[in-house]
This record gives sequence, structure tokens and C-alpha cells, in this order.
Amino acid sequence: MVSDSSSFPFLQIIYQGQKISLEAPWHRISMSQLVKEACGFDFERHMAAKGSVEEAEAAALSAGVLSAKGRCSVGEILYTCFEELCEASLINPTFVVDYPLEVSPLAKPHRSKPGFCERFELFIVGREIGNAFSELTDAADQRLRFEDQVTYHHFANLYRWLGGGIERLVSRNNHYYLPL
Repeated sequence: MVSDSSSFPFLQIIYQGQKISLEAPWHRISMSQLVKEACGFDFERHMAAKGSVEEAEAAALSAGVLSAKGRCSVGEILYTCFEELCEASLINPTFVVDYPLEVSPLAKPHRSKPGFCERFELFIVGREIGNAFSELTDAADQRLRFEDQVTYHHFANLYRWLGGGIERLVSRNNHYYLPL
């Protein structure tokens, strides 16, 4: 068995001016841990304690993640923070594990982390290379998640359309409507 990495020069590559090591073991880290390292807010603990969306949104906004405003769940805010604060920094092969349930409607809930699911993605040079998850096989749970997702997207689109506030409603003769 050869353990000298110099025998395998292809494990060290240069891509777009960045040195990438493909040597084992590849890094494995939870999404919430990456975000915690980037902004200091512990989403995993917050979700386990059933913390508020407002607190998570405030933490994201203070970290400069402006697109977190108006998200409907802590998991959605966590995912947004990951995309904006962490994804581009994953240069060497990294398995990001434990995704929020809200962004993974077909994945089984995590066995020991409430609000998370059994899913991972492989990132290299800030790009998703692979995606895998334990498939949800409970049809009733699947239906509820899809219904929740549809409801969320309708609400989120309306919220964005309103500019984050109800002040965009137009009043004529004391009847309120949404201008088209």
C-alpha cells in the first residue's frame, strides 16, 4: 500500500488559479456549523430551542445577508446564510451535511436533530458537485411538506411583491386591493 501522496500528483491540482487538494479524508461539516463560523449565530441550537424567525433574521441581517429578510422559517434563513456566506469559500472537497427540512422536501427527517434532514452535498471550488439524501418514504409526510412548500412560496412571493409590507395595498372607496 502506497501512502506517499507524491506518488499521486493528480491529487493536487490547480483550477482557475486555486490549489485544490483531492487527498483523503475530505472535510465533513454541518451547514449550521459553517454558518456559525461565518456569522457567530448558532442556528442548530436556535432551531432545537424553537427560536423565533425574527431572531434568526436579525442575526442574518447583522451578518450582511440582506436576502434573509422576509423568509418564513429559521431553516430557510439558515440556508440563505449558507449560500451567501459560506458556499463560495468551500474550495477543497467538503461534504456539507444536515440541511434544514424546509429546503429538502424529499429527505427523511434527521434521526437526532430536530428541524434538519439526512442530506449532504459535496462542494469543490465553491460549487455543488453532488447531492444525496435519505429518501422520505412516508407518503402522508411528503404530501404535508409539499403543501407547506406551496403555501410558503405563495406567501413569500406575495410578501416580496408587497415590498415586505402591507403599505402597498391600494385603497379606493375603502376597498383594499392589490394593484396589478
